[in-house]
Amino acid sequence: MFTKRTITYFISVMLLVSSLLMIVADNVPILASFRWLWGPALLVFTLLARPKLYLNKMAMSVMLFGLFYCVILQYWLWPYANDWYKRKVFEDFYAMFAGVLFFLNLRSCNDIRMWHKLAKLGLLFFVITGIMTIVATEINPLLVRASYSSLKESIAGFDKLKRLGFGSYGYMAAVLAIFPTLVYYYKHSSKWKKKVALIFLILFFYFVLIRAQIFANMLVGAIIIIFAFLGLKRIRQSILLISLVLVMAFIIPKQVYANFLFTISQYFDADSENYLKVTDMAQFISNTGNQRGTPETRLNRYPVLYNAFTAQPLLGDASYNSKYDYEMATGGHLYWMSLLALWGIFGFIGYLLILTNVFKPVFAILNKEFKFYYTLSVLAVFIMGFMKLLSGREIFIVLLIIVPGLYFSIVLQEAKKE
Repeated sequence: MFTKRTITYFISVMLLVSSLLMIVADNVPILASFRWLWGPALLVFTLLARPKLYLNKMAMSVMLFGLFYCVILQYWLWPYANDWYKRKVFEDFYAMFAGVLFFLNLRSCNDIRMWHKLAKLGLLFFVITGIMTIVATEINPLLVRASYSSLKESIAGFDKLKRLGFGSYGYMAAVLAIFPTLVYYYKHSSKWKKKVALIFLILFFYFVLIRAQIFANMLVGAIIIIFAFLGLKRIRQSILLISLVLVMAFIIPKQVYANFLFTISQYFDADSENYLKVTDMAQFISNTGNQRGTPETRLNRYPVLYNAFTAQPLLGDASYNSKYDYEMATGGHLYWMSLLALWGIFGFIGYLLILTNVFKPVFAILNKEFKFYYTLSVLAVFIMGFMKLLSGREIFIVLLIIVPGLYFSIVLQEAKKE
């Protein structure tokens, strides 16, 4: 008998497969397509089985985002947005809406055991994709970076290599959101085998970031892991420690940092992207060598986007025929700043309010201590948006489904004690 719960579970598994198990999604796109099959299946099933979920505040907020930002305002207020931004905004809406309906359907089932089981399955898929990322980057270290740029055209047999099922940029951002939960369970586990397994998982996912050669993710990942290990009880000490570190950072000569980075770079292959990023940073700090390296190039995007923003701060660059088309096109890699320049203050604040309505219900189901670790997960992705483009459904799947589902292990253990 196909009950609502059974169908919910089946669609949930396929949503996880099509989002996180890329070796299946990339090889059997007809049966494991998130965009064309399981995303629409979720929307239709919710409409037929649980139509009231569409009236939930969380879902209504995202639908308003789609209606205004993808349709009405895009043609009425922001007609000058280029096609890349229009497509990107729609993809963000689609991933967000599917993630929200996924969350609401699981919550309406009122079955935390099922949700926890799905979260563990999703984590397993996440690990498998991480393994395949390591395998793929062993063949070609630039595969992950090339997958979202024109670089893929220069890689022979890229389409065949993609079938290995390596993680995308969205996957690499979602990895950051996993770290705080793993640290939480490490700190609260009394069994040494489980502690060893969790440390291994943390190191494994960090190694995946290293192999993907995305330096910004490695940097943010390290910071988030440190904060997670310090924990909520030590947050004041953490703030004090960071303040002291910042003071010391201004006192210590910048050449010391440059020399340190040059030393670190020696641990990477001289032909790798990580080596290039670390040495670029060292040269940037010491004002030597190539001054058009990655750090300066990325930093230079901020002032040009700022110029585009200040030219029309309230309604955004997309509201008129501006002279900053090139700057907006090249600045799209800075997620938050590009959206602020594109939409202006009013549009950007509206987007932040929508995101607040999306994540507020998740906080409501967490206990006080775990809220700190979930905040770190959200903060990790938020920080990445200042340095990189945020994209992909993986971020919403992890933040709305995987992390809350793993949290329910606490609830189930407490219920078992009672």
